[in-house]
Amino acid sequence: GYVIIVNITKNDLDQIKMRSGLATAKSTSYITHTSDVIDDSANVAVRSIPTDEVLQVSQFTEDTTRPFLERWSLDIDSGVMVLRFSEAVNVSSLLINDLVLQNTANSSSSTEVLRLNGGQLSPSVTAVTFTLTFTIDNLNTLKGFSSLGTVLNNSYLAFPSTAIADMNKTPVIAVNRSTARAAFSFNQDMIAPTLVSFCFDADSAQLSLTFSETVNASSLV
Repeated sequence: GYVIIVNITKNDLDQIKMRSGLATAKSTSYITHTSDVIDDSANVAVRSIPTDEVLQVSQFTEDTTRPFLERWSLDIDSGVMVLRFSEAVNVSSLLINDLVLQNTANSSSSTEVLRLNGGQLSPSVTAVTFTLTFTIDNLNTLKGFSSLGTVLNNSYLAFPSTAIADMNKTPVIAVNRSTARAAFSFNQDMIAPTLVSFCFDADSAQLSLTFSETVNASSLV
């Protein structure tokens, strides 16, 4: 027929959405192709459209689909969490303070909660999947909990719709604290703490020990 519908693969669509200056409006949507892209019914190759004669889109519909969290993983050993969304998102728009870790799916029954206050993002611009490396303070606080982030079934994440947006500034679908998302995978802390320094007070007969991470003081023998 005269009209052919091409269904763009998810991977290609994500690649398009990760380019902030491509296919965001009619003015940024052009096509070019070689002559071997398609033939007519008599097997005559289509006339090519070279890069110096690009064809502008005749009708453009902008992206209004809200991204959502597909899954997330928690790795205490490496001190990171990995978030995967349904489409490319603007990683630089992430409000880390909006991310809340809790030990149950419903915050009404959560006994341990951690609101993040910083971290390092990689990649830091645009991605479908990205990694957040915890701050030392957040990681040590997390390691100090007894029932949050110790196993897969007590690791839950929640955030509001303001947490992140896609490249078209469409906000993410919120993960409410009453229905927090369980981690898809979990890696426990296997790194042995080390004694970094100590102070000795001969007058009071006390030792002050500083370790590389949070330790269980009651386990001291």
